[in-house]
Amino acid sequence: MTSPHNRRSPHSRRLRKIWVYVLGAAPLVLAGALWGVVIAARPHPPQAATGAWRPVPSVPPLLKLGVGGEAAFTAASLAKQPGPLLVVFTASWCVPCRTELPALHALASKMPLWAVLYHDSPERYSAALRHDHMASPFCHLRPDPEGAMALEWGVSGVPELFLLKRATPQAPLAVAWHGSGPLDGGSIQHILHLGLEGGDHDGT
Repeated sequence: MTSPHNRRSPHSRRLRKIWVYVLGAAPLVLAGALWGVVIAARPHPPQAATGAWRPVPSVPPLLKLGVGGEAAFTAASLAKQPGPLLVVFTASWCVPCRTELPALHALASKMPLWAVLYHDSPERYSAALRHDHMASPFCHLRPDPEGAMALEWGVSGVPELFLLKRATPQAPLAVAWHGSGPLDGGSIQHILHLGLEGGDHDGT
């Protein structure tokens, strides 16, 4: 007597095998997608087709000073800097921005850090620092309550970082590296290599 299992058609057995393969591969596909999201969020060197450094975007006028009397930077004060320096778009409401503060403090001992408060105020940022028992790692800080400077610089979210550097002592400051997402050990070493050790903008 033939069992019901043996009476299944070859087509049914093939479909069953296909479903087994699909269900077995689903966790691997999901894991790969999640890893892709993690990689995309990490800071990365800019993809410049010409290989040339980008000019520093414009800095809109600003009258108000930054947190704790720190001078809010202007286009003129930025242009005078010898470089290298790191411009960081950050905010008190951004959790990754606050968690990367220890990493920024480590960088601040090697090069100047200038911050832009994206859709934020000095008062809220100062309160967030006190709440986290953290000091500011920035030597200059400017509010960007309407996001005008972020728009000029092409910022899509925070944290976002721009390494500014001169190709030669006489050359103007230029964007040598641009990254998004919170800093990690690898990106810190990359920034230090490009900024302090004379590495090229593409990481060579």
